Amino acid sequence: MKLISVIIPSYKPGDYLKECLNSLVSQTVGHNQFEVWVVLNGCKEPYLSDINAFLTTLPADFDIHLLQTDAPGVSNARNLGLEAATGEYVTFIDDDDWVSPNFLEEMYALADPMVVVNANILSVNIAKGETTKDPLYDYDQFLGHEQTSMMRVRRLLSSACFKLIPMKMIGKRRFDTNYALGEDALFMASLTDRIRVIRFTSPDAIYYRRIRQGSAMRHHRTIRQRAVNCFGLYGSYLSIFLSDPLHYNPIFFLNRLAAVSKWWFRY
Repeated sequence: MKLISVIIPSYKPGDYLKECLNSLVSQTVGHNQFEVWVVLNGCKEPYLSDINAFLTTLPADFDIHLLQTDAPGVSNARNLGLEAATGEYVTFIDDDDWVSPNFLEEMYALADPMVVVNANILSVNIAKGETTKDPLYDYDQFLGHEQTSMMRVRRLLSSACFKLIPMKMIGKRRFDTNYALGEDALFMASLTDRIRVIRFTSPDAIYYRRIRQGSAMRHHRTIRQRAVNCFGLYGSYLSIFLSDPLHYNPIFFLNRLAAVSKWWFRY
């Protein structure tokens, strides 16, 4: 069994996928300590052949696997990765993002079966040549402090990326494939009955989030699409909370419902 499984969903990737994988090749932990699962979803050629060709250029001891599915969607891809993963812990990386060399080492140093570990996150605008603090996640306020309140870290829990999550914590829980927006926050909310502590790496362990116009978060959605997505999420959050109201925080879930409501105006 590997210590860490890295899951990377990918759809019609460009050269940025190679940058992502090269950042994993350069990790300060040994290649025998982690595995990588790239899940190509909703497309096949020429992307499958291109990725396979690139994989032949990577070090022989780099444990990487490529899955392909005709079914589209990041949630479906991540779920396939979870089914295949053999690690004790899992981290999700989007194919257009990359990580610092110490990313896995620092997160694993803080790992525990009841803990979710967060790395630092920076936004990179390649077109403008800018690297800035991510506008959605105020990471600095948490440095050096463990958190036990899910409300305090609710923004960080809106994404499944830049985290190390125990596989035992995830269990059979999976991403809801009904949603193309908000699926990360829904998945992380489903884990909050099992999360006891949130820990934080040093600011030097970094997840670099690429800002680009073609990403899923920047697709315009019609009023009807937003309505279907939002009303569906309302029901899904309520369903999760009502499945175990003694262990889920009602204030946290009310906050999540309020956050969903804002999407009517954002996209």
